[in-house]
Amino acid sequence: MDNQTTQYWKKRDEEKTTLLRVSEKLASVKEPKDLFQIVFELLQPTFKFDQAVVVLYNEELTHSRHLFHFDPKAEAPDRDEFYEKLMAEELPVDDSIYQEIVEAEEPKIISWMYLNDVYGHTVGVQSARSFGFKELLFMPMSFAGKKIGSFEFLAKSQNRFSPDKLFLYQNIGNQMAGAISNLIANEKVARAMEEIQLLNRKLKQQNDYLEEEVSSYYNSDGMIAESFVMKNVLQNVQLVSKTETTVLITGESGTGKELIARAIHKASNRSDKTLIKINCATLPAQLIESELFGHEKGAFTGAVQQRIGKFELAAGGTLFLDEIGELPLDLQSKLLRVLQEREIERLGGSKVIKTDVRIISATNRNLLEEVKEGNFRSDLFYRLNVFPIALPPLRDRKEEIPLLVKLFLTKNNKKLGKRITNISKKTLNNLKAYDWPGNIREMEHLVERSAILCQGTTLDKVYLPNKSREEDIPKDNDIIATLAENERRHILKALKRSNGKVSGYLGAAELLKIKPTTLEYRMKKLGIQKKYS
Repeated sequence: MDNQTTQYWKKRDEEKTTLLRVSEKLASVKEPKDLFQIVFELLQPTFKFDQAVVVLYNEELTHSRHLFHFDPKAEAPDRDEFYEKLMAEELPVDDSIYQEIVEAEEPKIISWMYLNDVYGHTVGVQSARSFGFKELLFMPMSFAGKKIGSFEFLAKSQNRFSPDKLFLYQNIGNQMAGAISNLIANEKVARAMEEIQLLNRKLKQQNDYLEEEVSSYYNSDGMIAESFVMKNVLQNVQLVSKTETTVLITGESGTGKELIARAIHKASNRSDKTLIKINCATLPAQLIESELFGHEKGAFTGAVQQRIGKFELAAGGTLFLDEIGELPLDLQSKLLRVLQEREIERLGGSKVIKTDVRIISATNRNLLEEVKEGNFRSDLFYRLNVFPIALPPLRDRKEEIPLLVKLFLTKNNKKLGKRITNISKKTLNNLKAYDWPGNIREMEHLVERSAILCQGTTLDKVYLPNKSREEDIPKDNDIIATLAENERRHILKALKRSNGKVSGYLGAAELLKIKPTTLEYRMKKLGIQKKYS
């Protein structure tokens, strides 16, 4: 065997060894960064190229994008910035060098002179020129009979790549195609699993909200409308419910703004979806954005997992923004953009998520005055105030007081195990004479307290604040609260402080320094509803 033949077979053995080692390494590739090590350790020392690129085509073979770029000599900051831009950019195949590569069935070695003459006007070649490349080797990548991209070596001098090694180049391209296809498949599986986990979390959070809705102390069936002003309110509720119009509910604290929001949702075409509530006054400013729009894992300290925001939870349903006047100015602009664009981005994320949500907001503030004082954006106000509903205070609808008292007594009889069926005339007169600064919420709490203290079947005494009649004020020596009553009052106070939240950060259980399960057991035993505010 002559020397030439010996050298030929020696080269072939070296090529087989290289292919075997590349094949073994590619089989263990899990993510694109694994390719860097293979290229650096095996291919670059063998082929002496200056840069390597993996380019993927879209399904129609009309556009390409960079999946991987290897440059061992580039400075890290410059390299990262360049690669990030390069990999994010999708370039058309037509009128570029990739038109030839897509059509090619085997590797191509292309000189810089040819590139400059034919494709010098294109973005890719102009970029290559700036880096001083003289020769390019394109290895087409096909998998299962389908072209998926190309594997490229770039050199800053000519005659770096040998036509004698086209067979080796082709095999490397084929092996790279298999590894890339596995990467794509794994990425799709991972993305599908992520979507499933996201949907499961979303379903769980929606179920939690539905449970709260079912157990809510207020419900739309409990609305009383005997006065002219309240009949007018309910007429407006019926008119606006079947539309998609944004509603702003105004009124003093305790007038039942949430009750009206529930009534609108219940009568709307979205009633089969969830009504999600967020109170803008009870959350720290730094948490409201996360509550509204959600966040990705690692978006900020403490973000240990992805969280779905209220806009996503309310998809297809209604989002009730209570105490909207308390929303910080910087978040007002973000909310306005969401309402205009109908899309959100989670904190720490870049994915745009389309929203299909009806907005109902409420406030006890005069938002027009807040706009004049610079505390509320005028453009957001007019966006929210498309259909305003103003709730009257209880002092302007006193003819409904007897019906409201009977409603609250009926609910308290069941909750407290009482049998109070009558109200004395004197008690009703005292209730009507009172101005009710806390409105219906104040009445609800006062009736509950009076029912607890009532010993018979007739409510003949109520304990209104600032009473001038001494005999109607309970004395310490007249009433001694039981331990259960004191415990119940203490739990209710904690629940009110936490806005009805039982567990978690700033929940009632944390405030009381007990386990959530223990608190839920005590609440059930004492007849306290899970949602109480």
